[in-house]
Amino acid sequence: MDISEKLKKQIIDAARENQALQIIGNNSKAFYGRSEEDNNEPGMLPINVAEHSDILDYQPSELTVTARAGTPLSEIISLLAEHKQMLPFEPPVFDNQATLGGCVATAMAGPRRPWTGAVRDYLIGTRILTGEGKEIRLGGKVMKNVAGYDLFRPMAGALGTLGLMLDITLKLLPLPEQEVCYCMDSDTNNMTQIL
Repeated sequence: MDISEKLKKQIIDAARENQALQIIGNNSKAFYGRSEEDNNEPGMLPINVAEHSDILDYQPSELTVTARAGTPLSEIISLLAEHKQMLPFEPPVFDNQATLGGCVATAMAGPRRPWTGAVRDYLIGTRILTGEGKEIRLGGKVMKNVAGYDLFRPMAGALGTLGLMLDITLKLLPLPEQEVCYCMDSDTNNMTQIL
């Protein structure tokens, strides 16, 4: 569902009243960033993007996906798995509550990050609303080599301080043919000897 006009109106009204905004998806990452006391301070206006969800464009052959910020990560991961593809940075899904916008805004990645890269490394483009309610498109929908600044990359990890993300385009990777997990039985006494 596209609620970008509703979100735009809320931002413009908040700017006019000089109100601070708290961007919320499904609130799966409420523990991250600002403290709970800061989030409950008077004048903090919640703006919910959870309804702004849908996968807009998925090109398996191009290894790209574009979705609205409120789209649940679990929905995206399921679709990609059908085509043997994945989000390279393995974002945490927090009981299927995490959204794509929250994933990019917090730049949270999983255990594969040291080997495949961070969220910002796979961000191709985004469409945002500024603090004044202006719509800006940064980057694009395809991977290509271009000269210039990647103005969309700072959106990863900015916690919404640079603007409210509406649509996000990411590069994908094929799922590995095989995965191997090694486990070792140990207790804390053995671990101190190993270290």
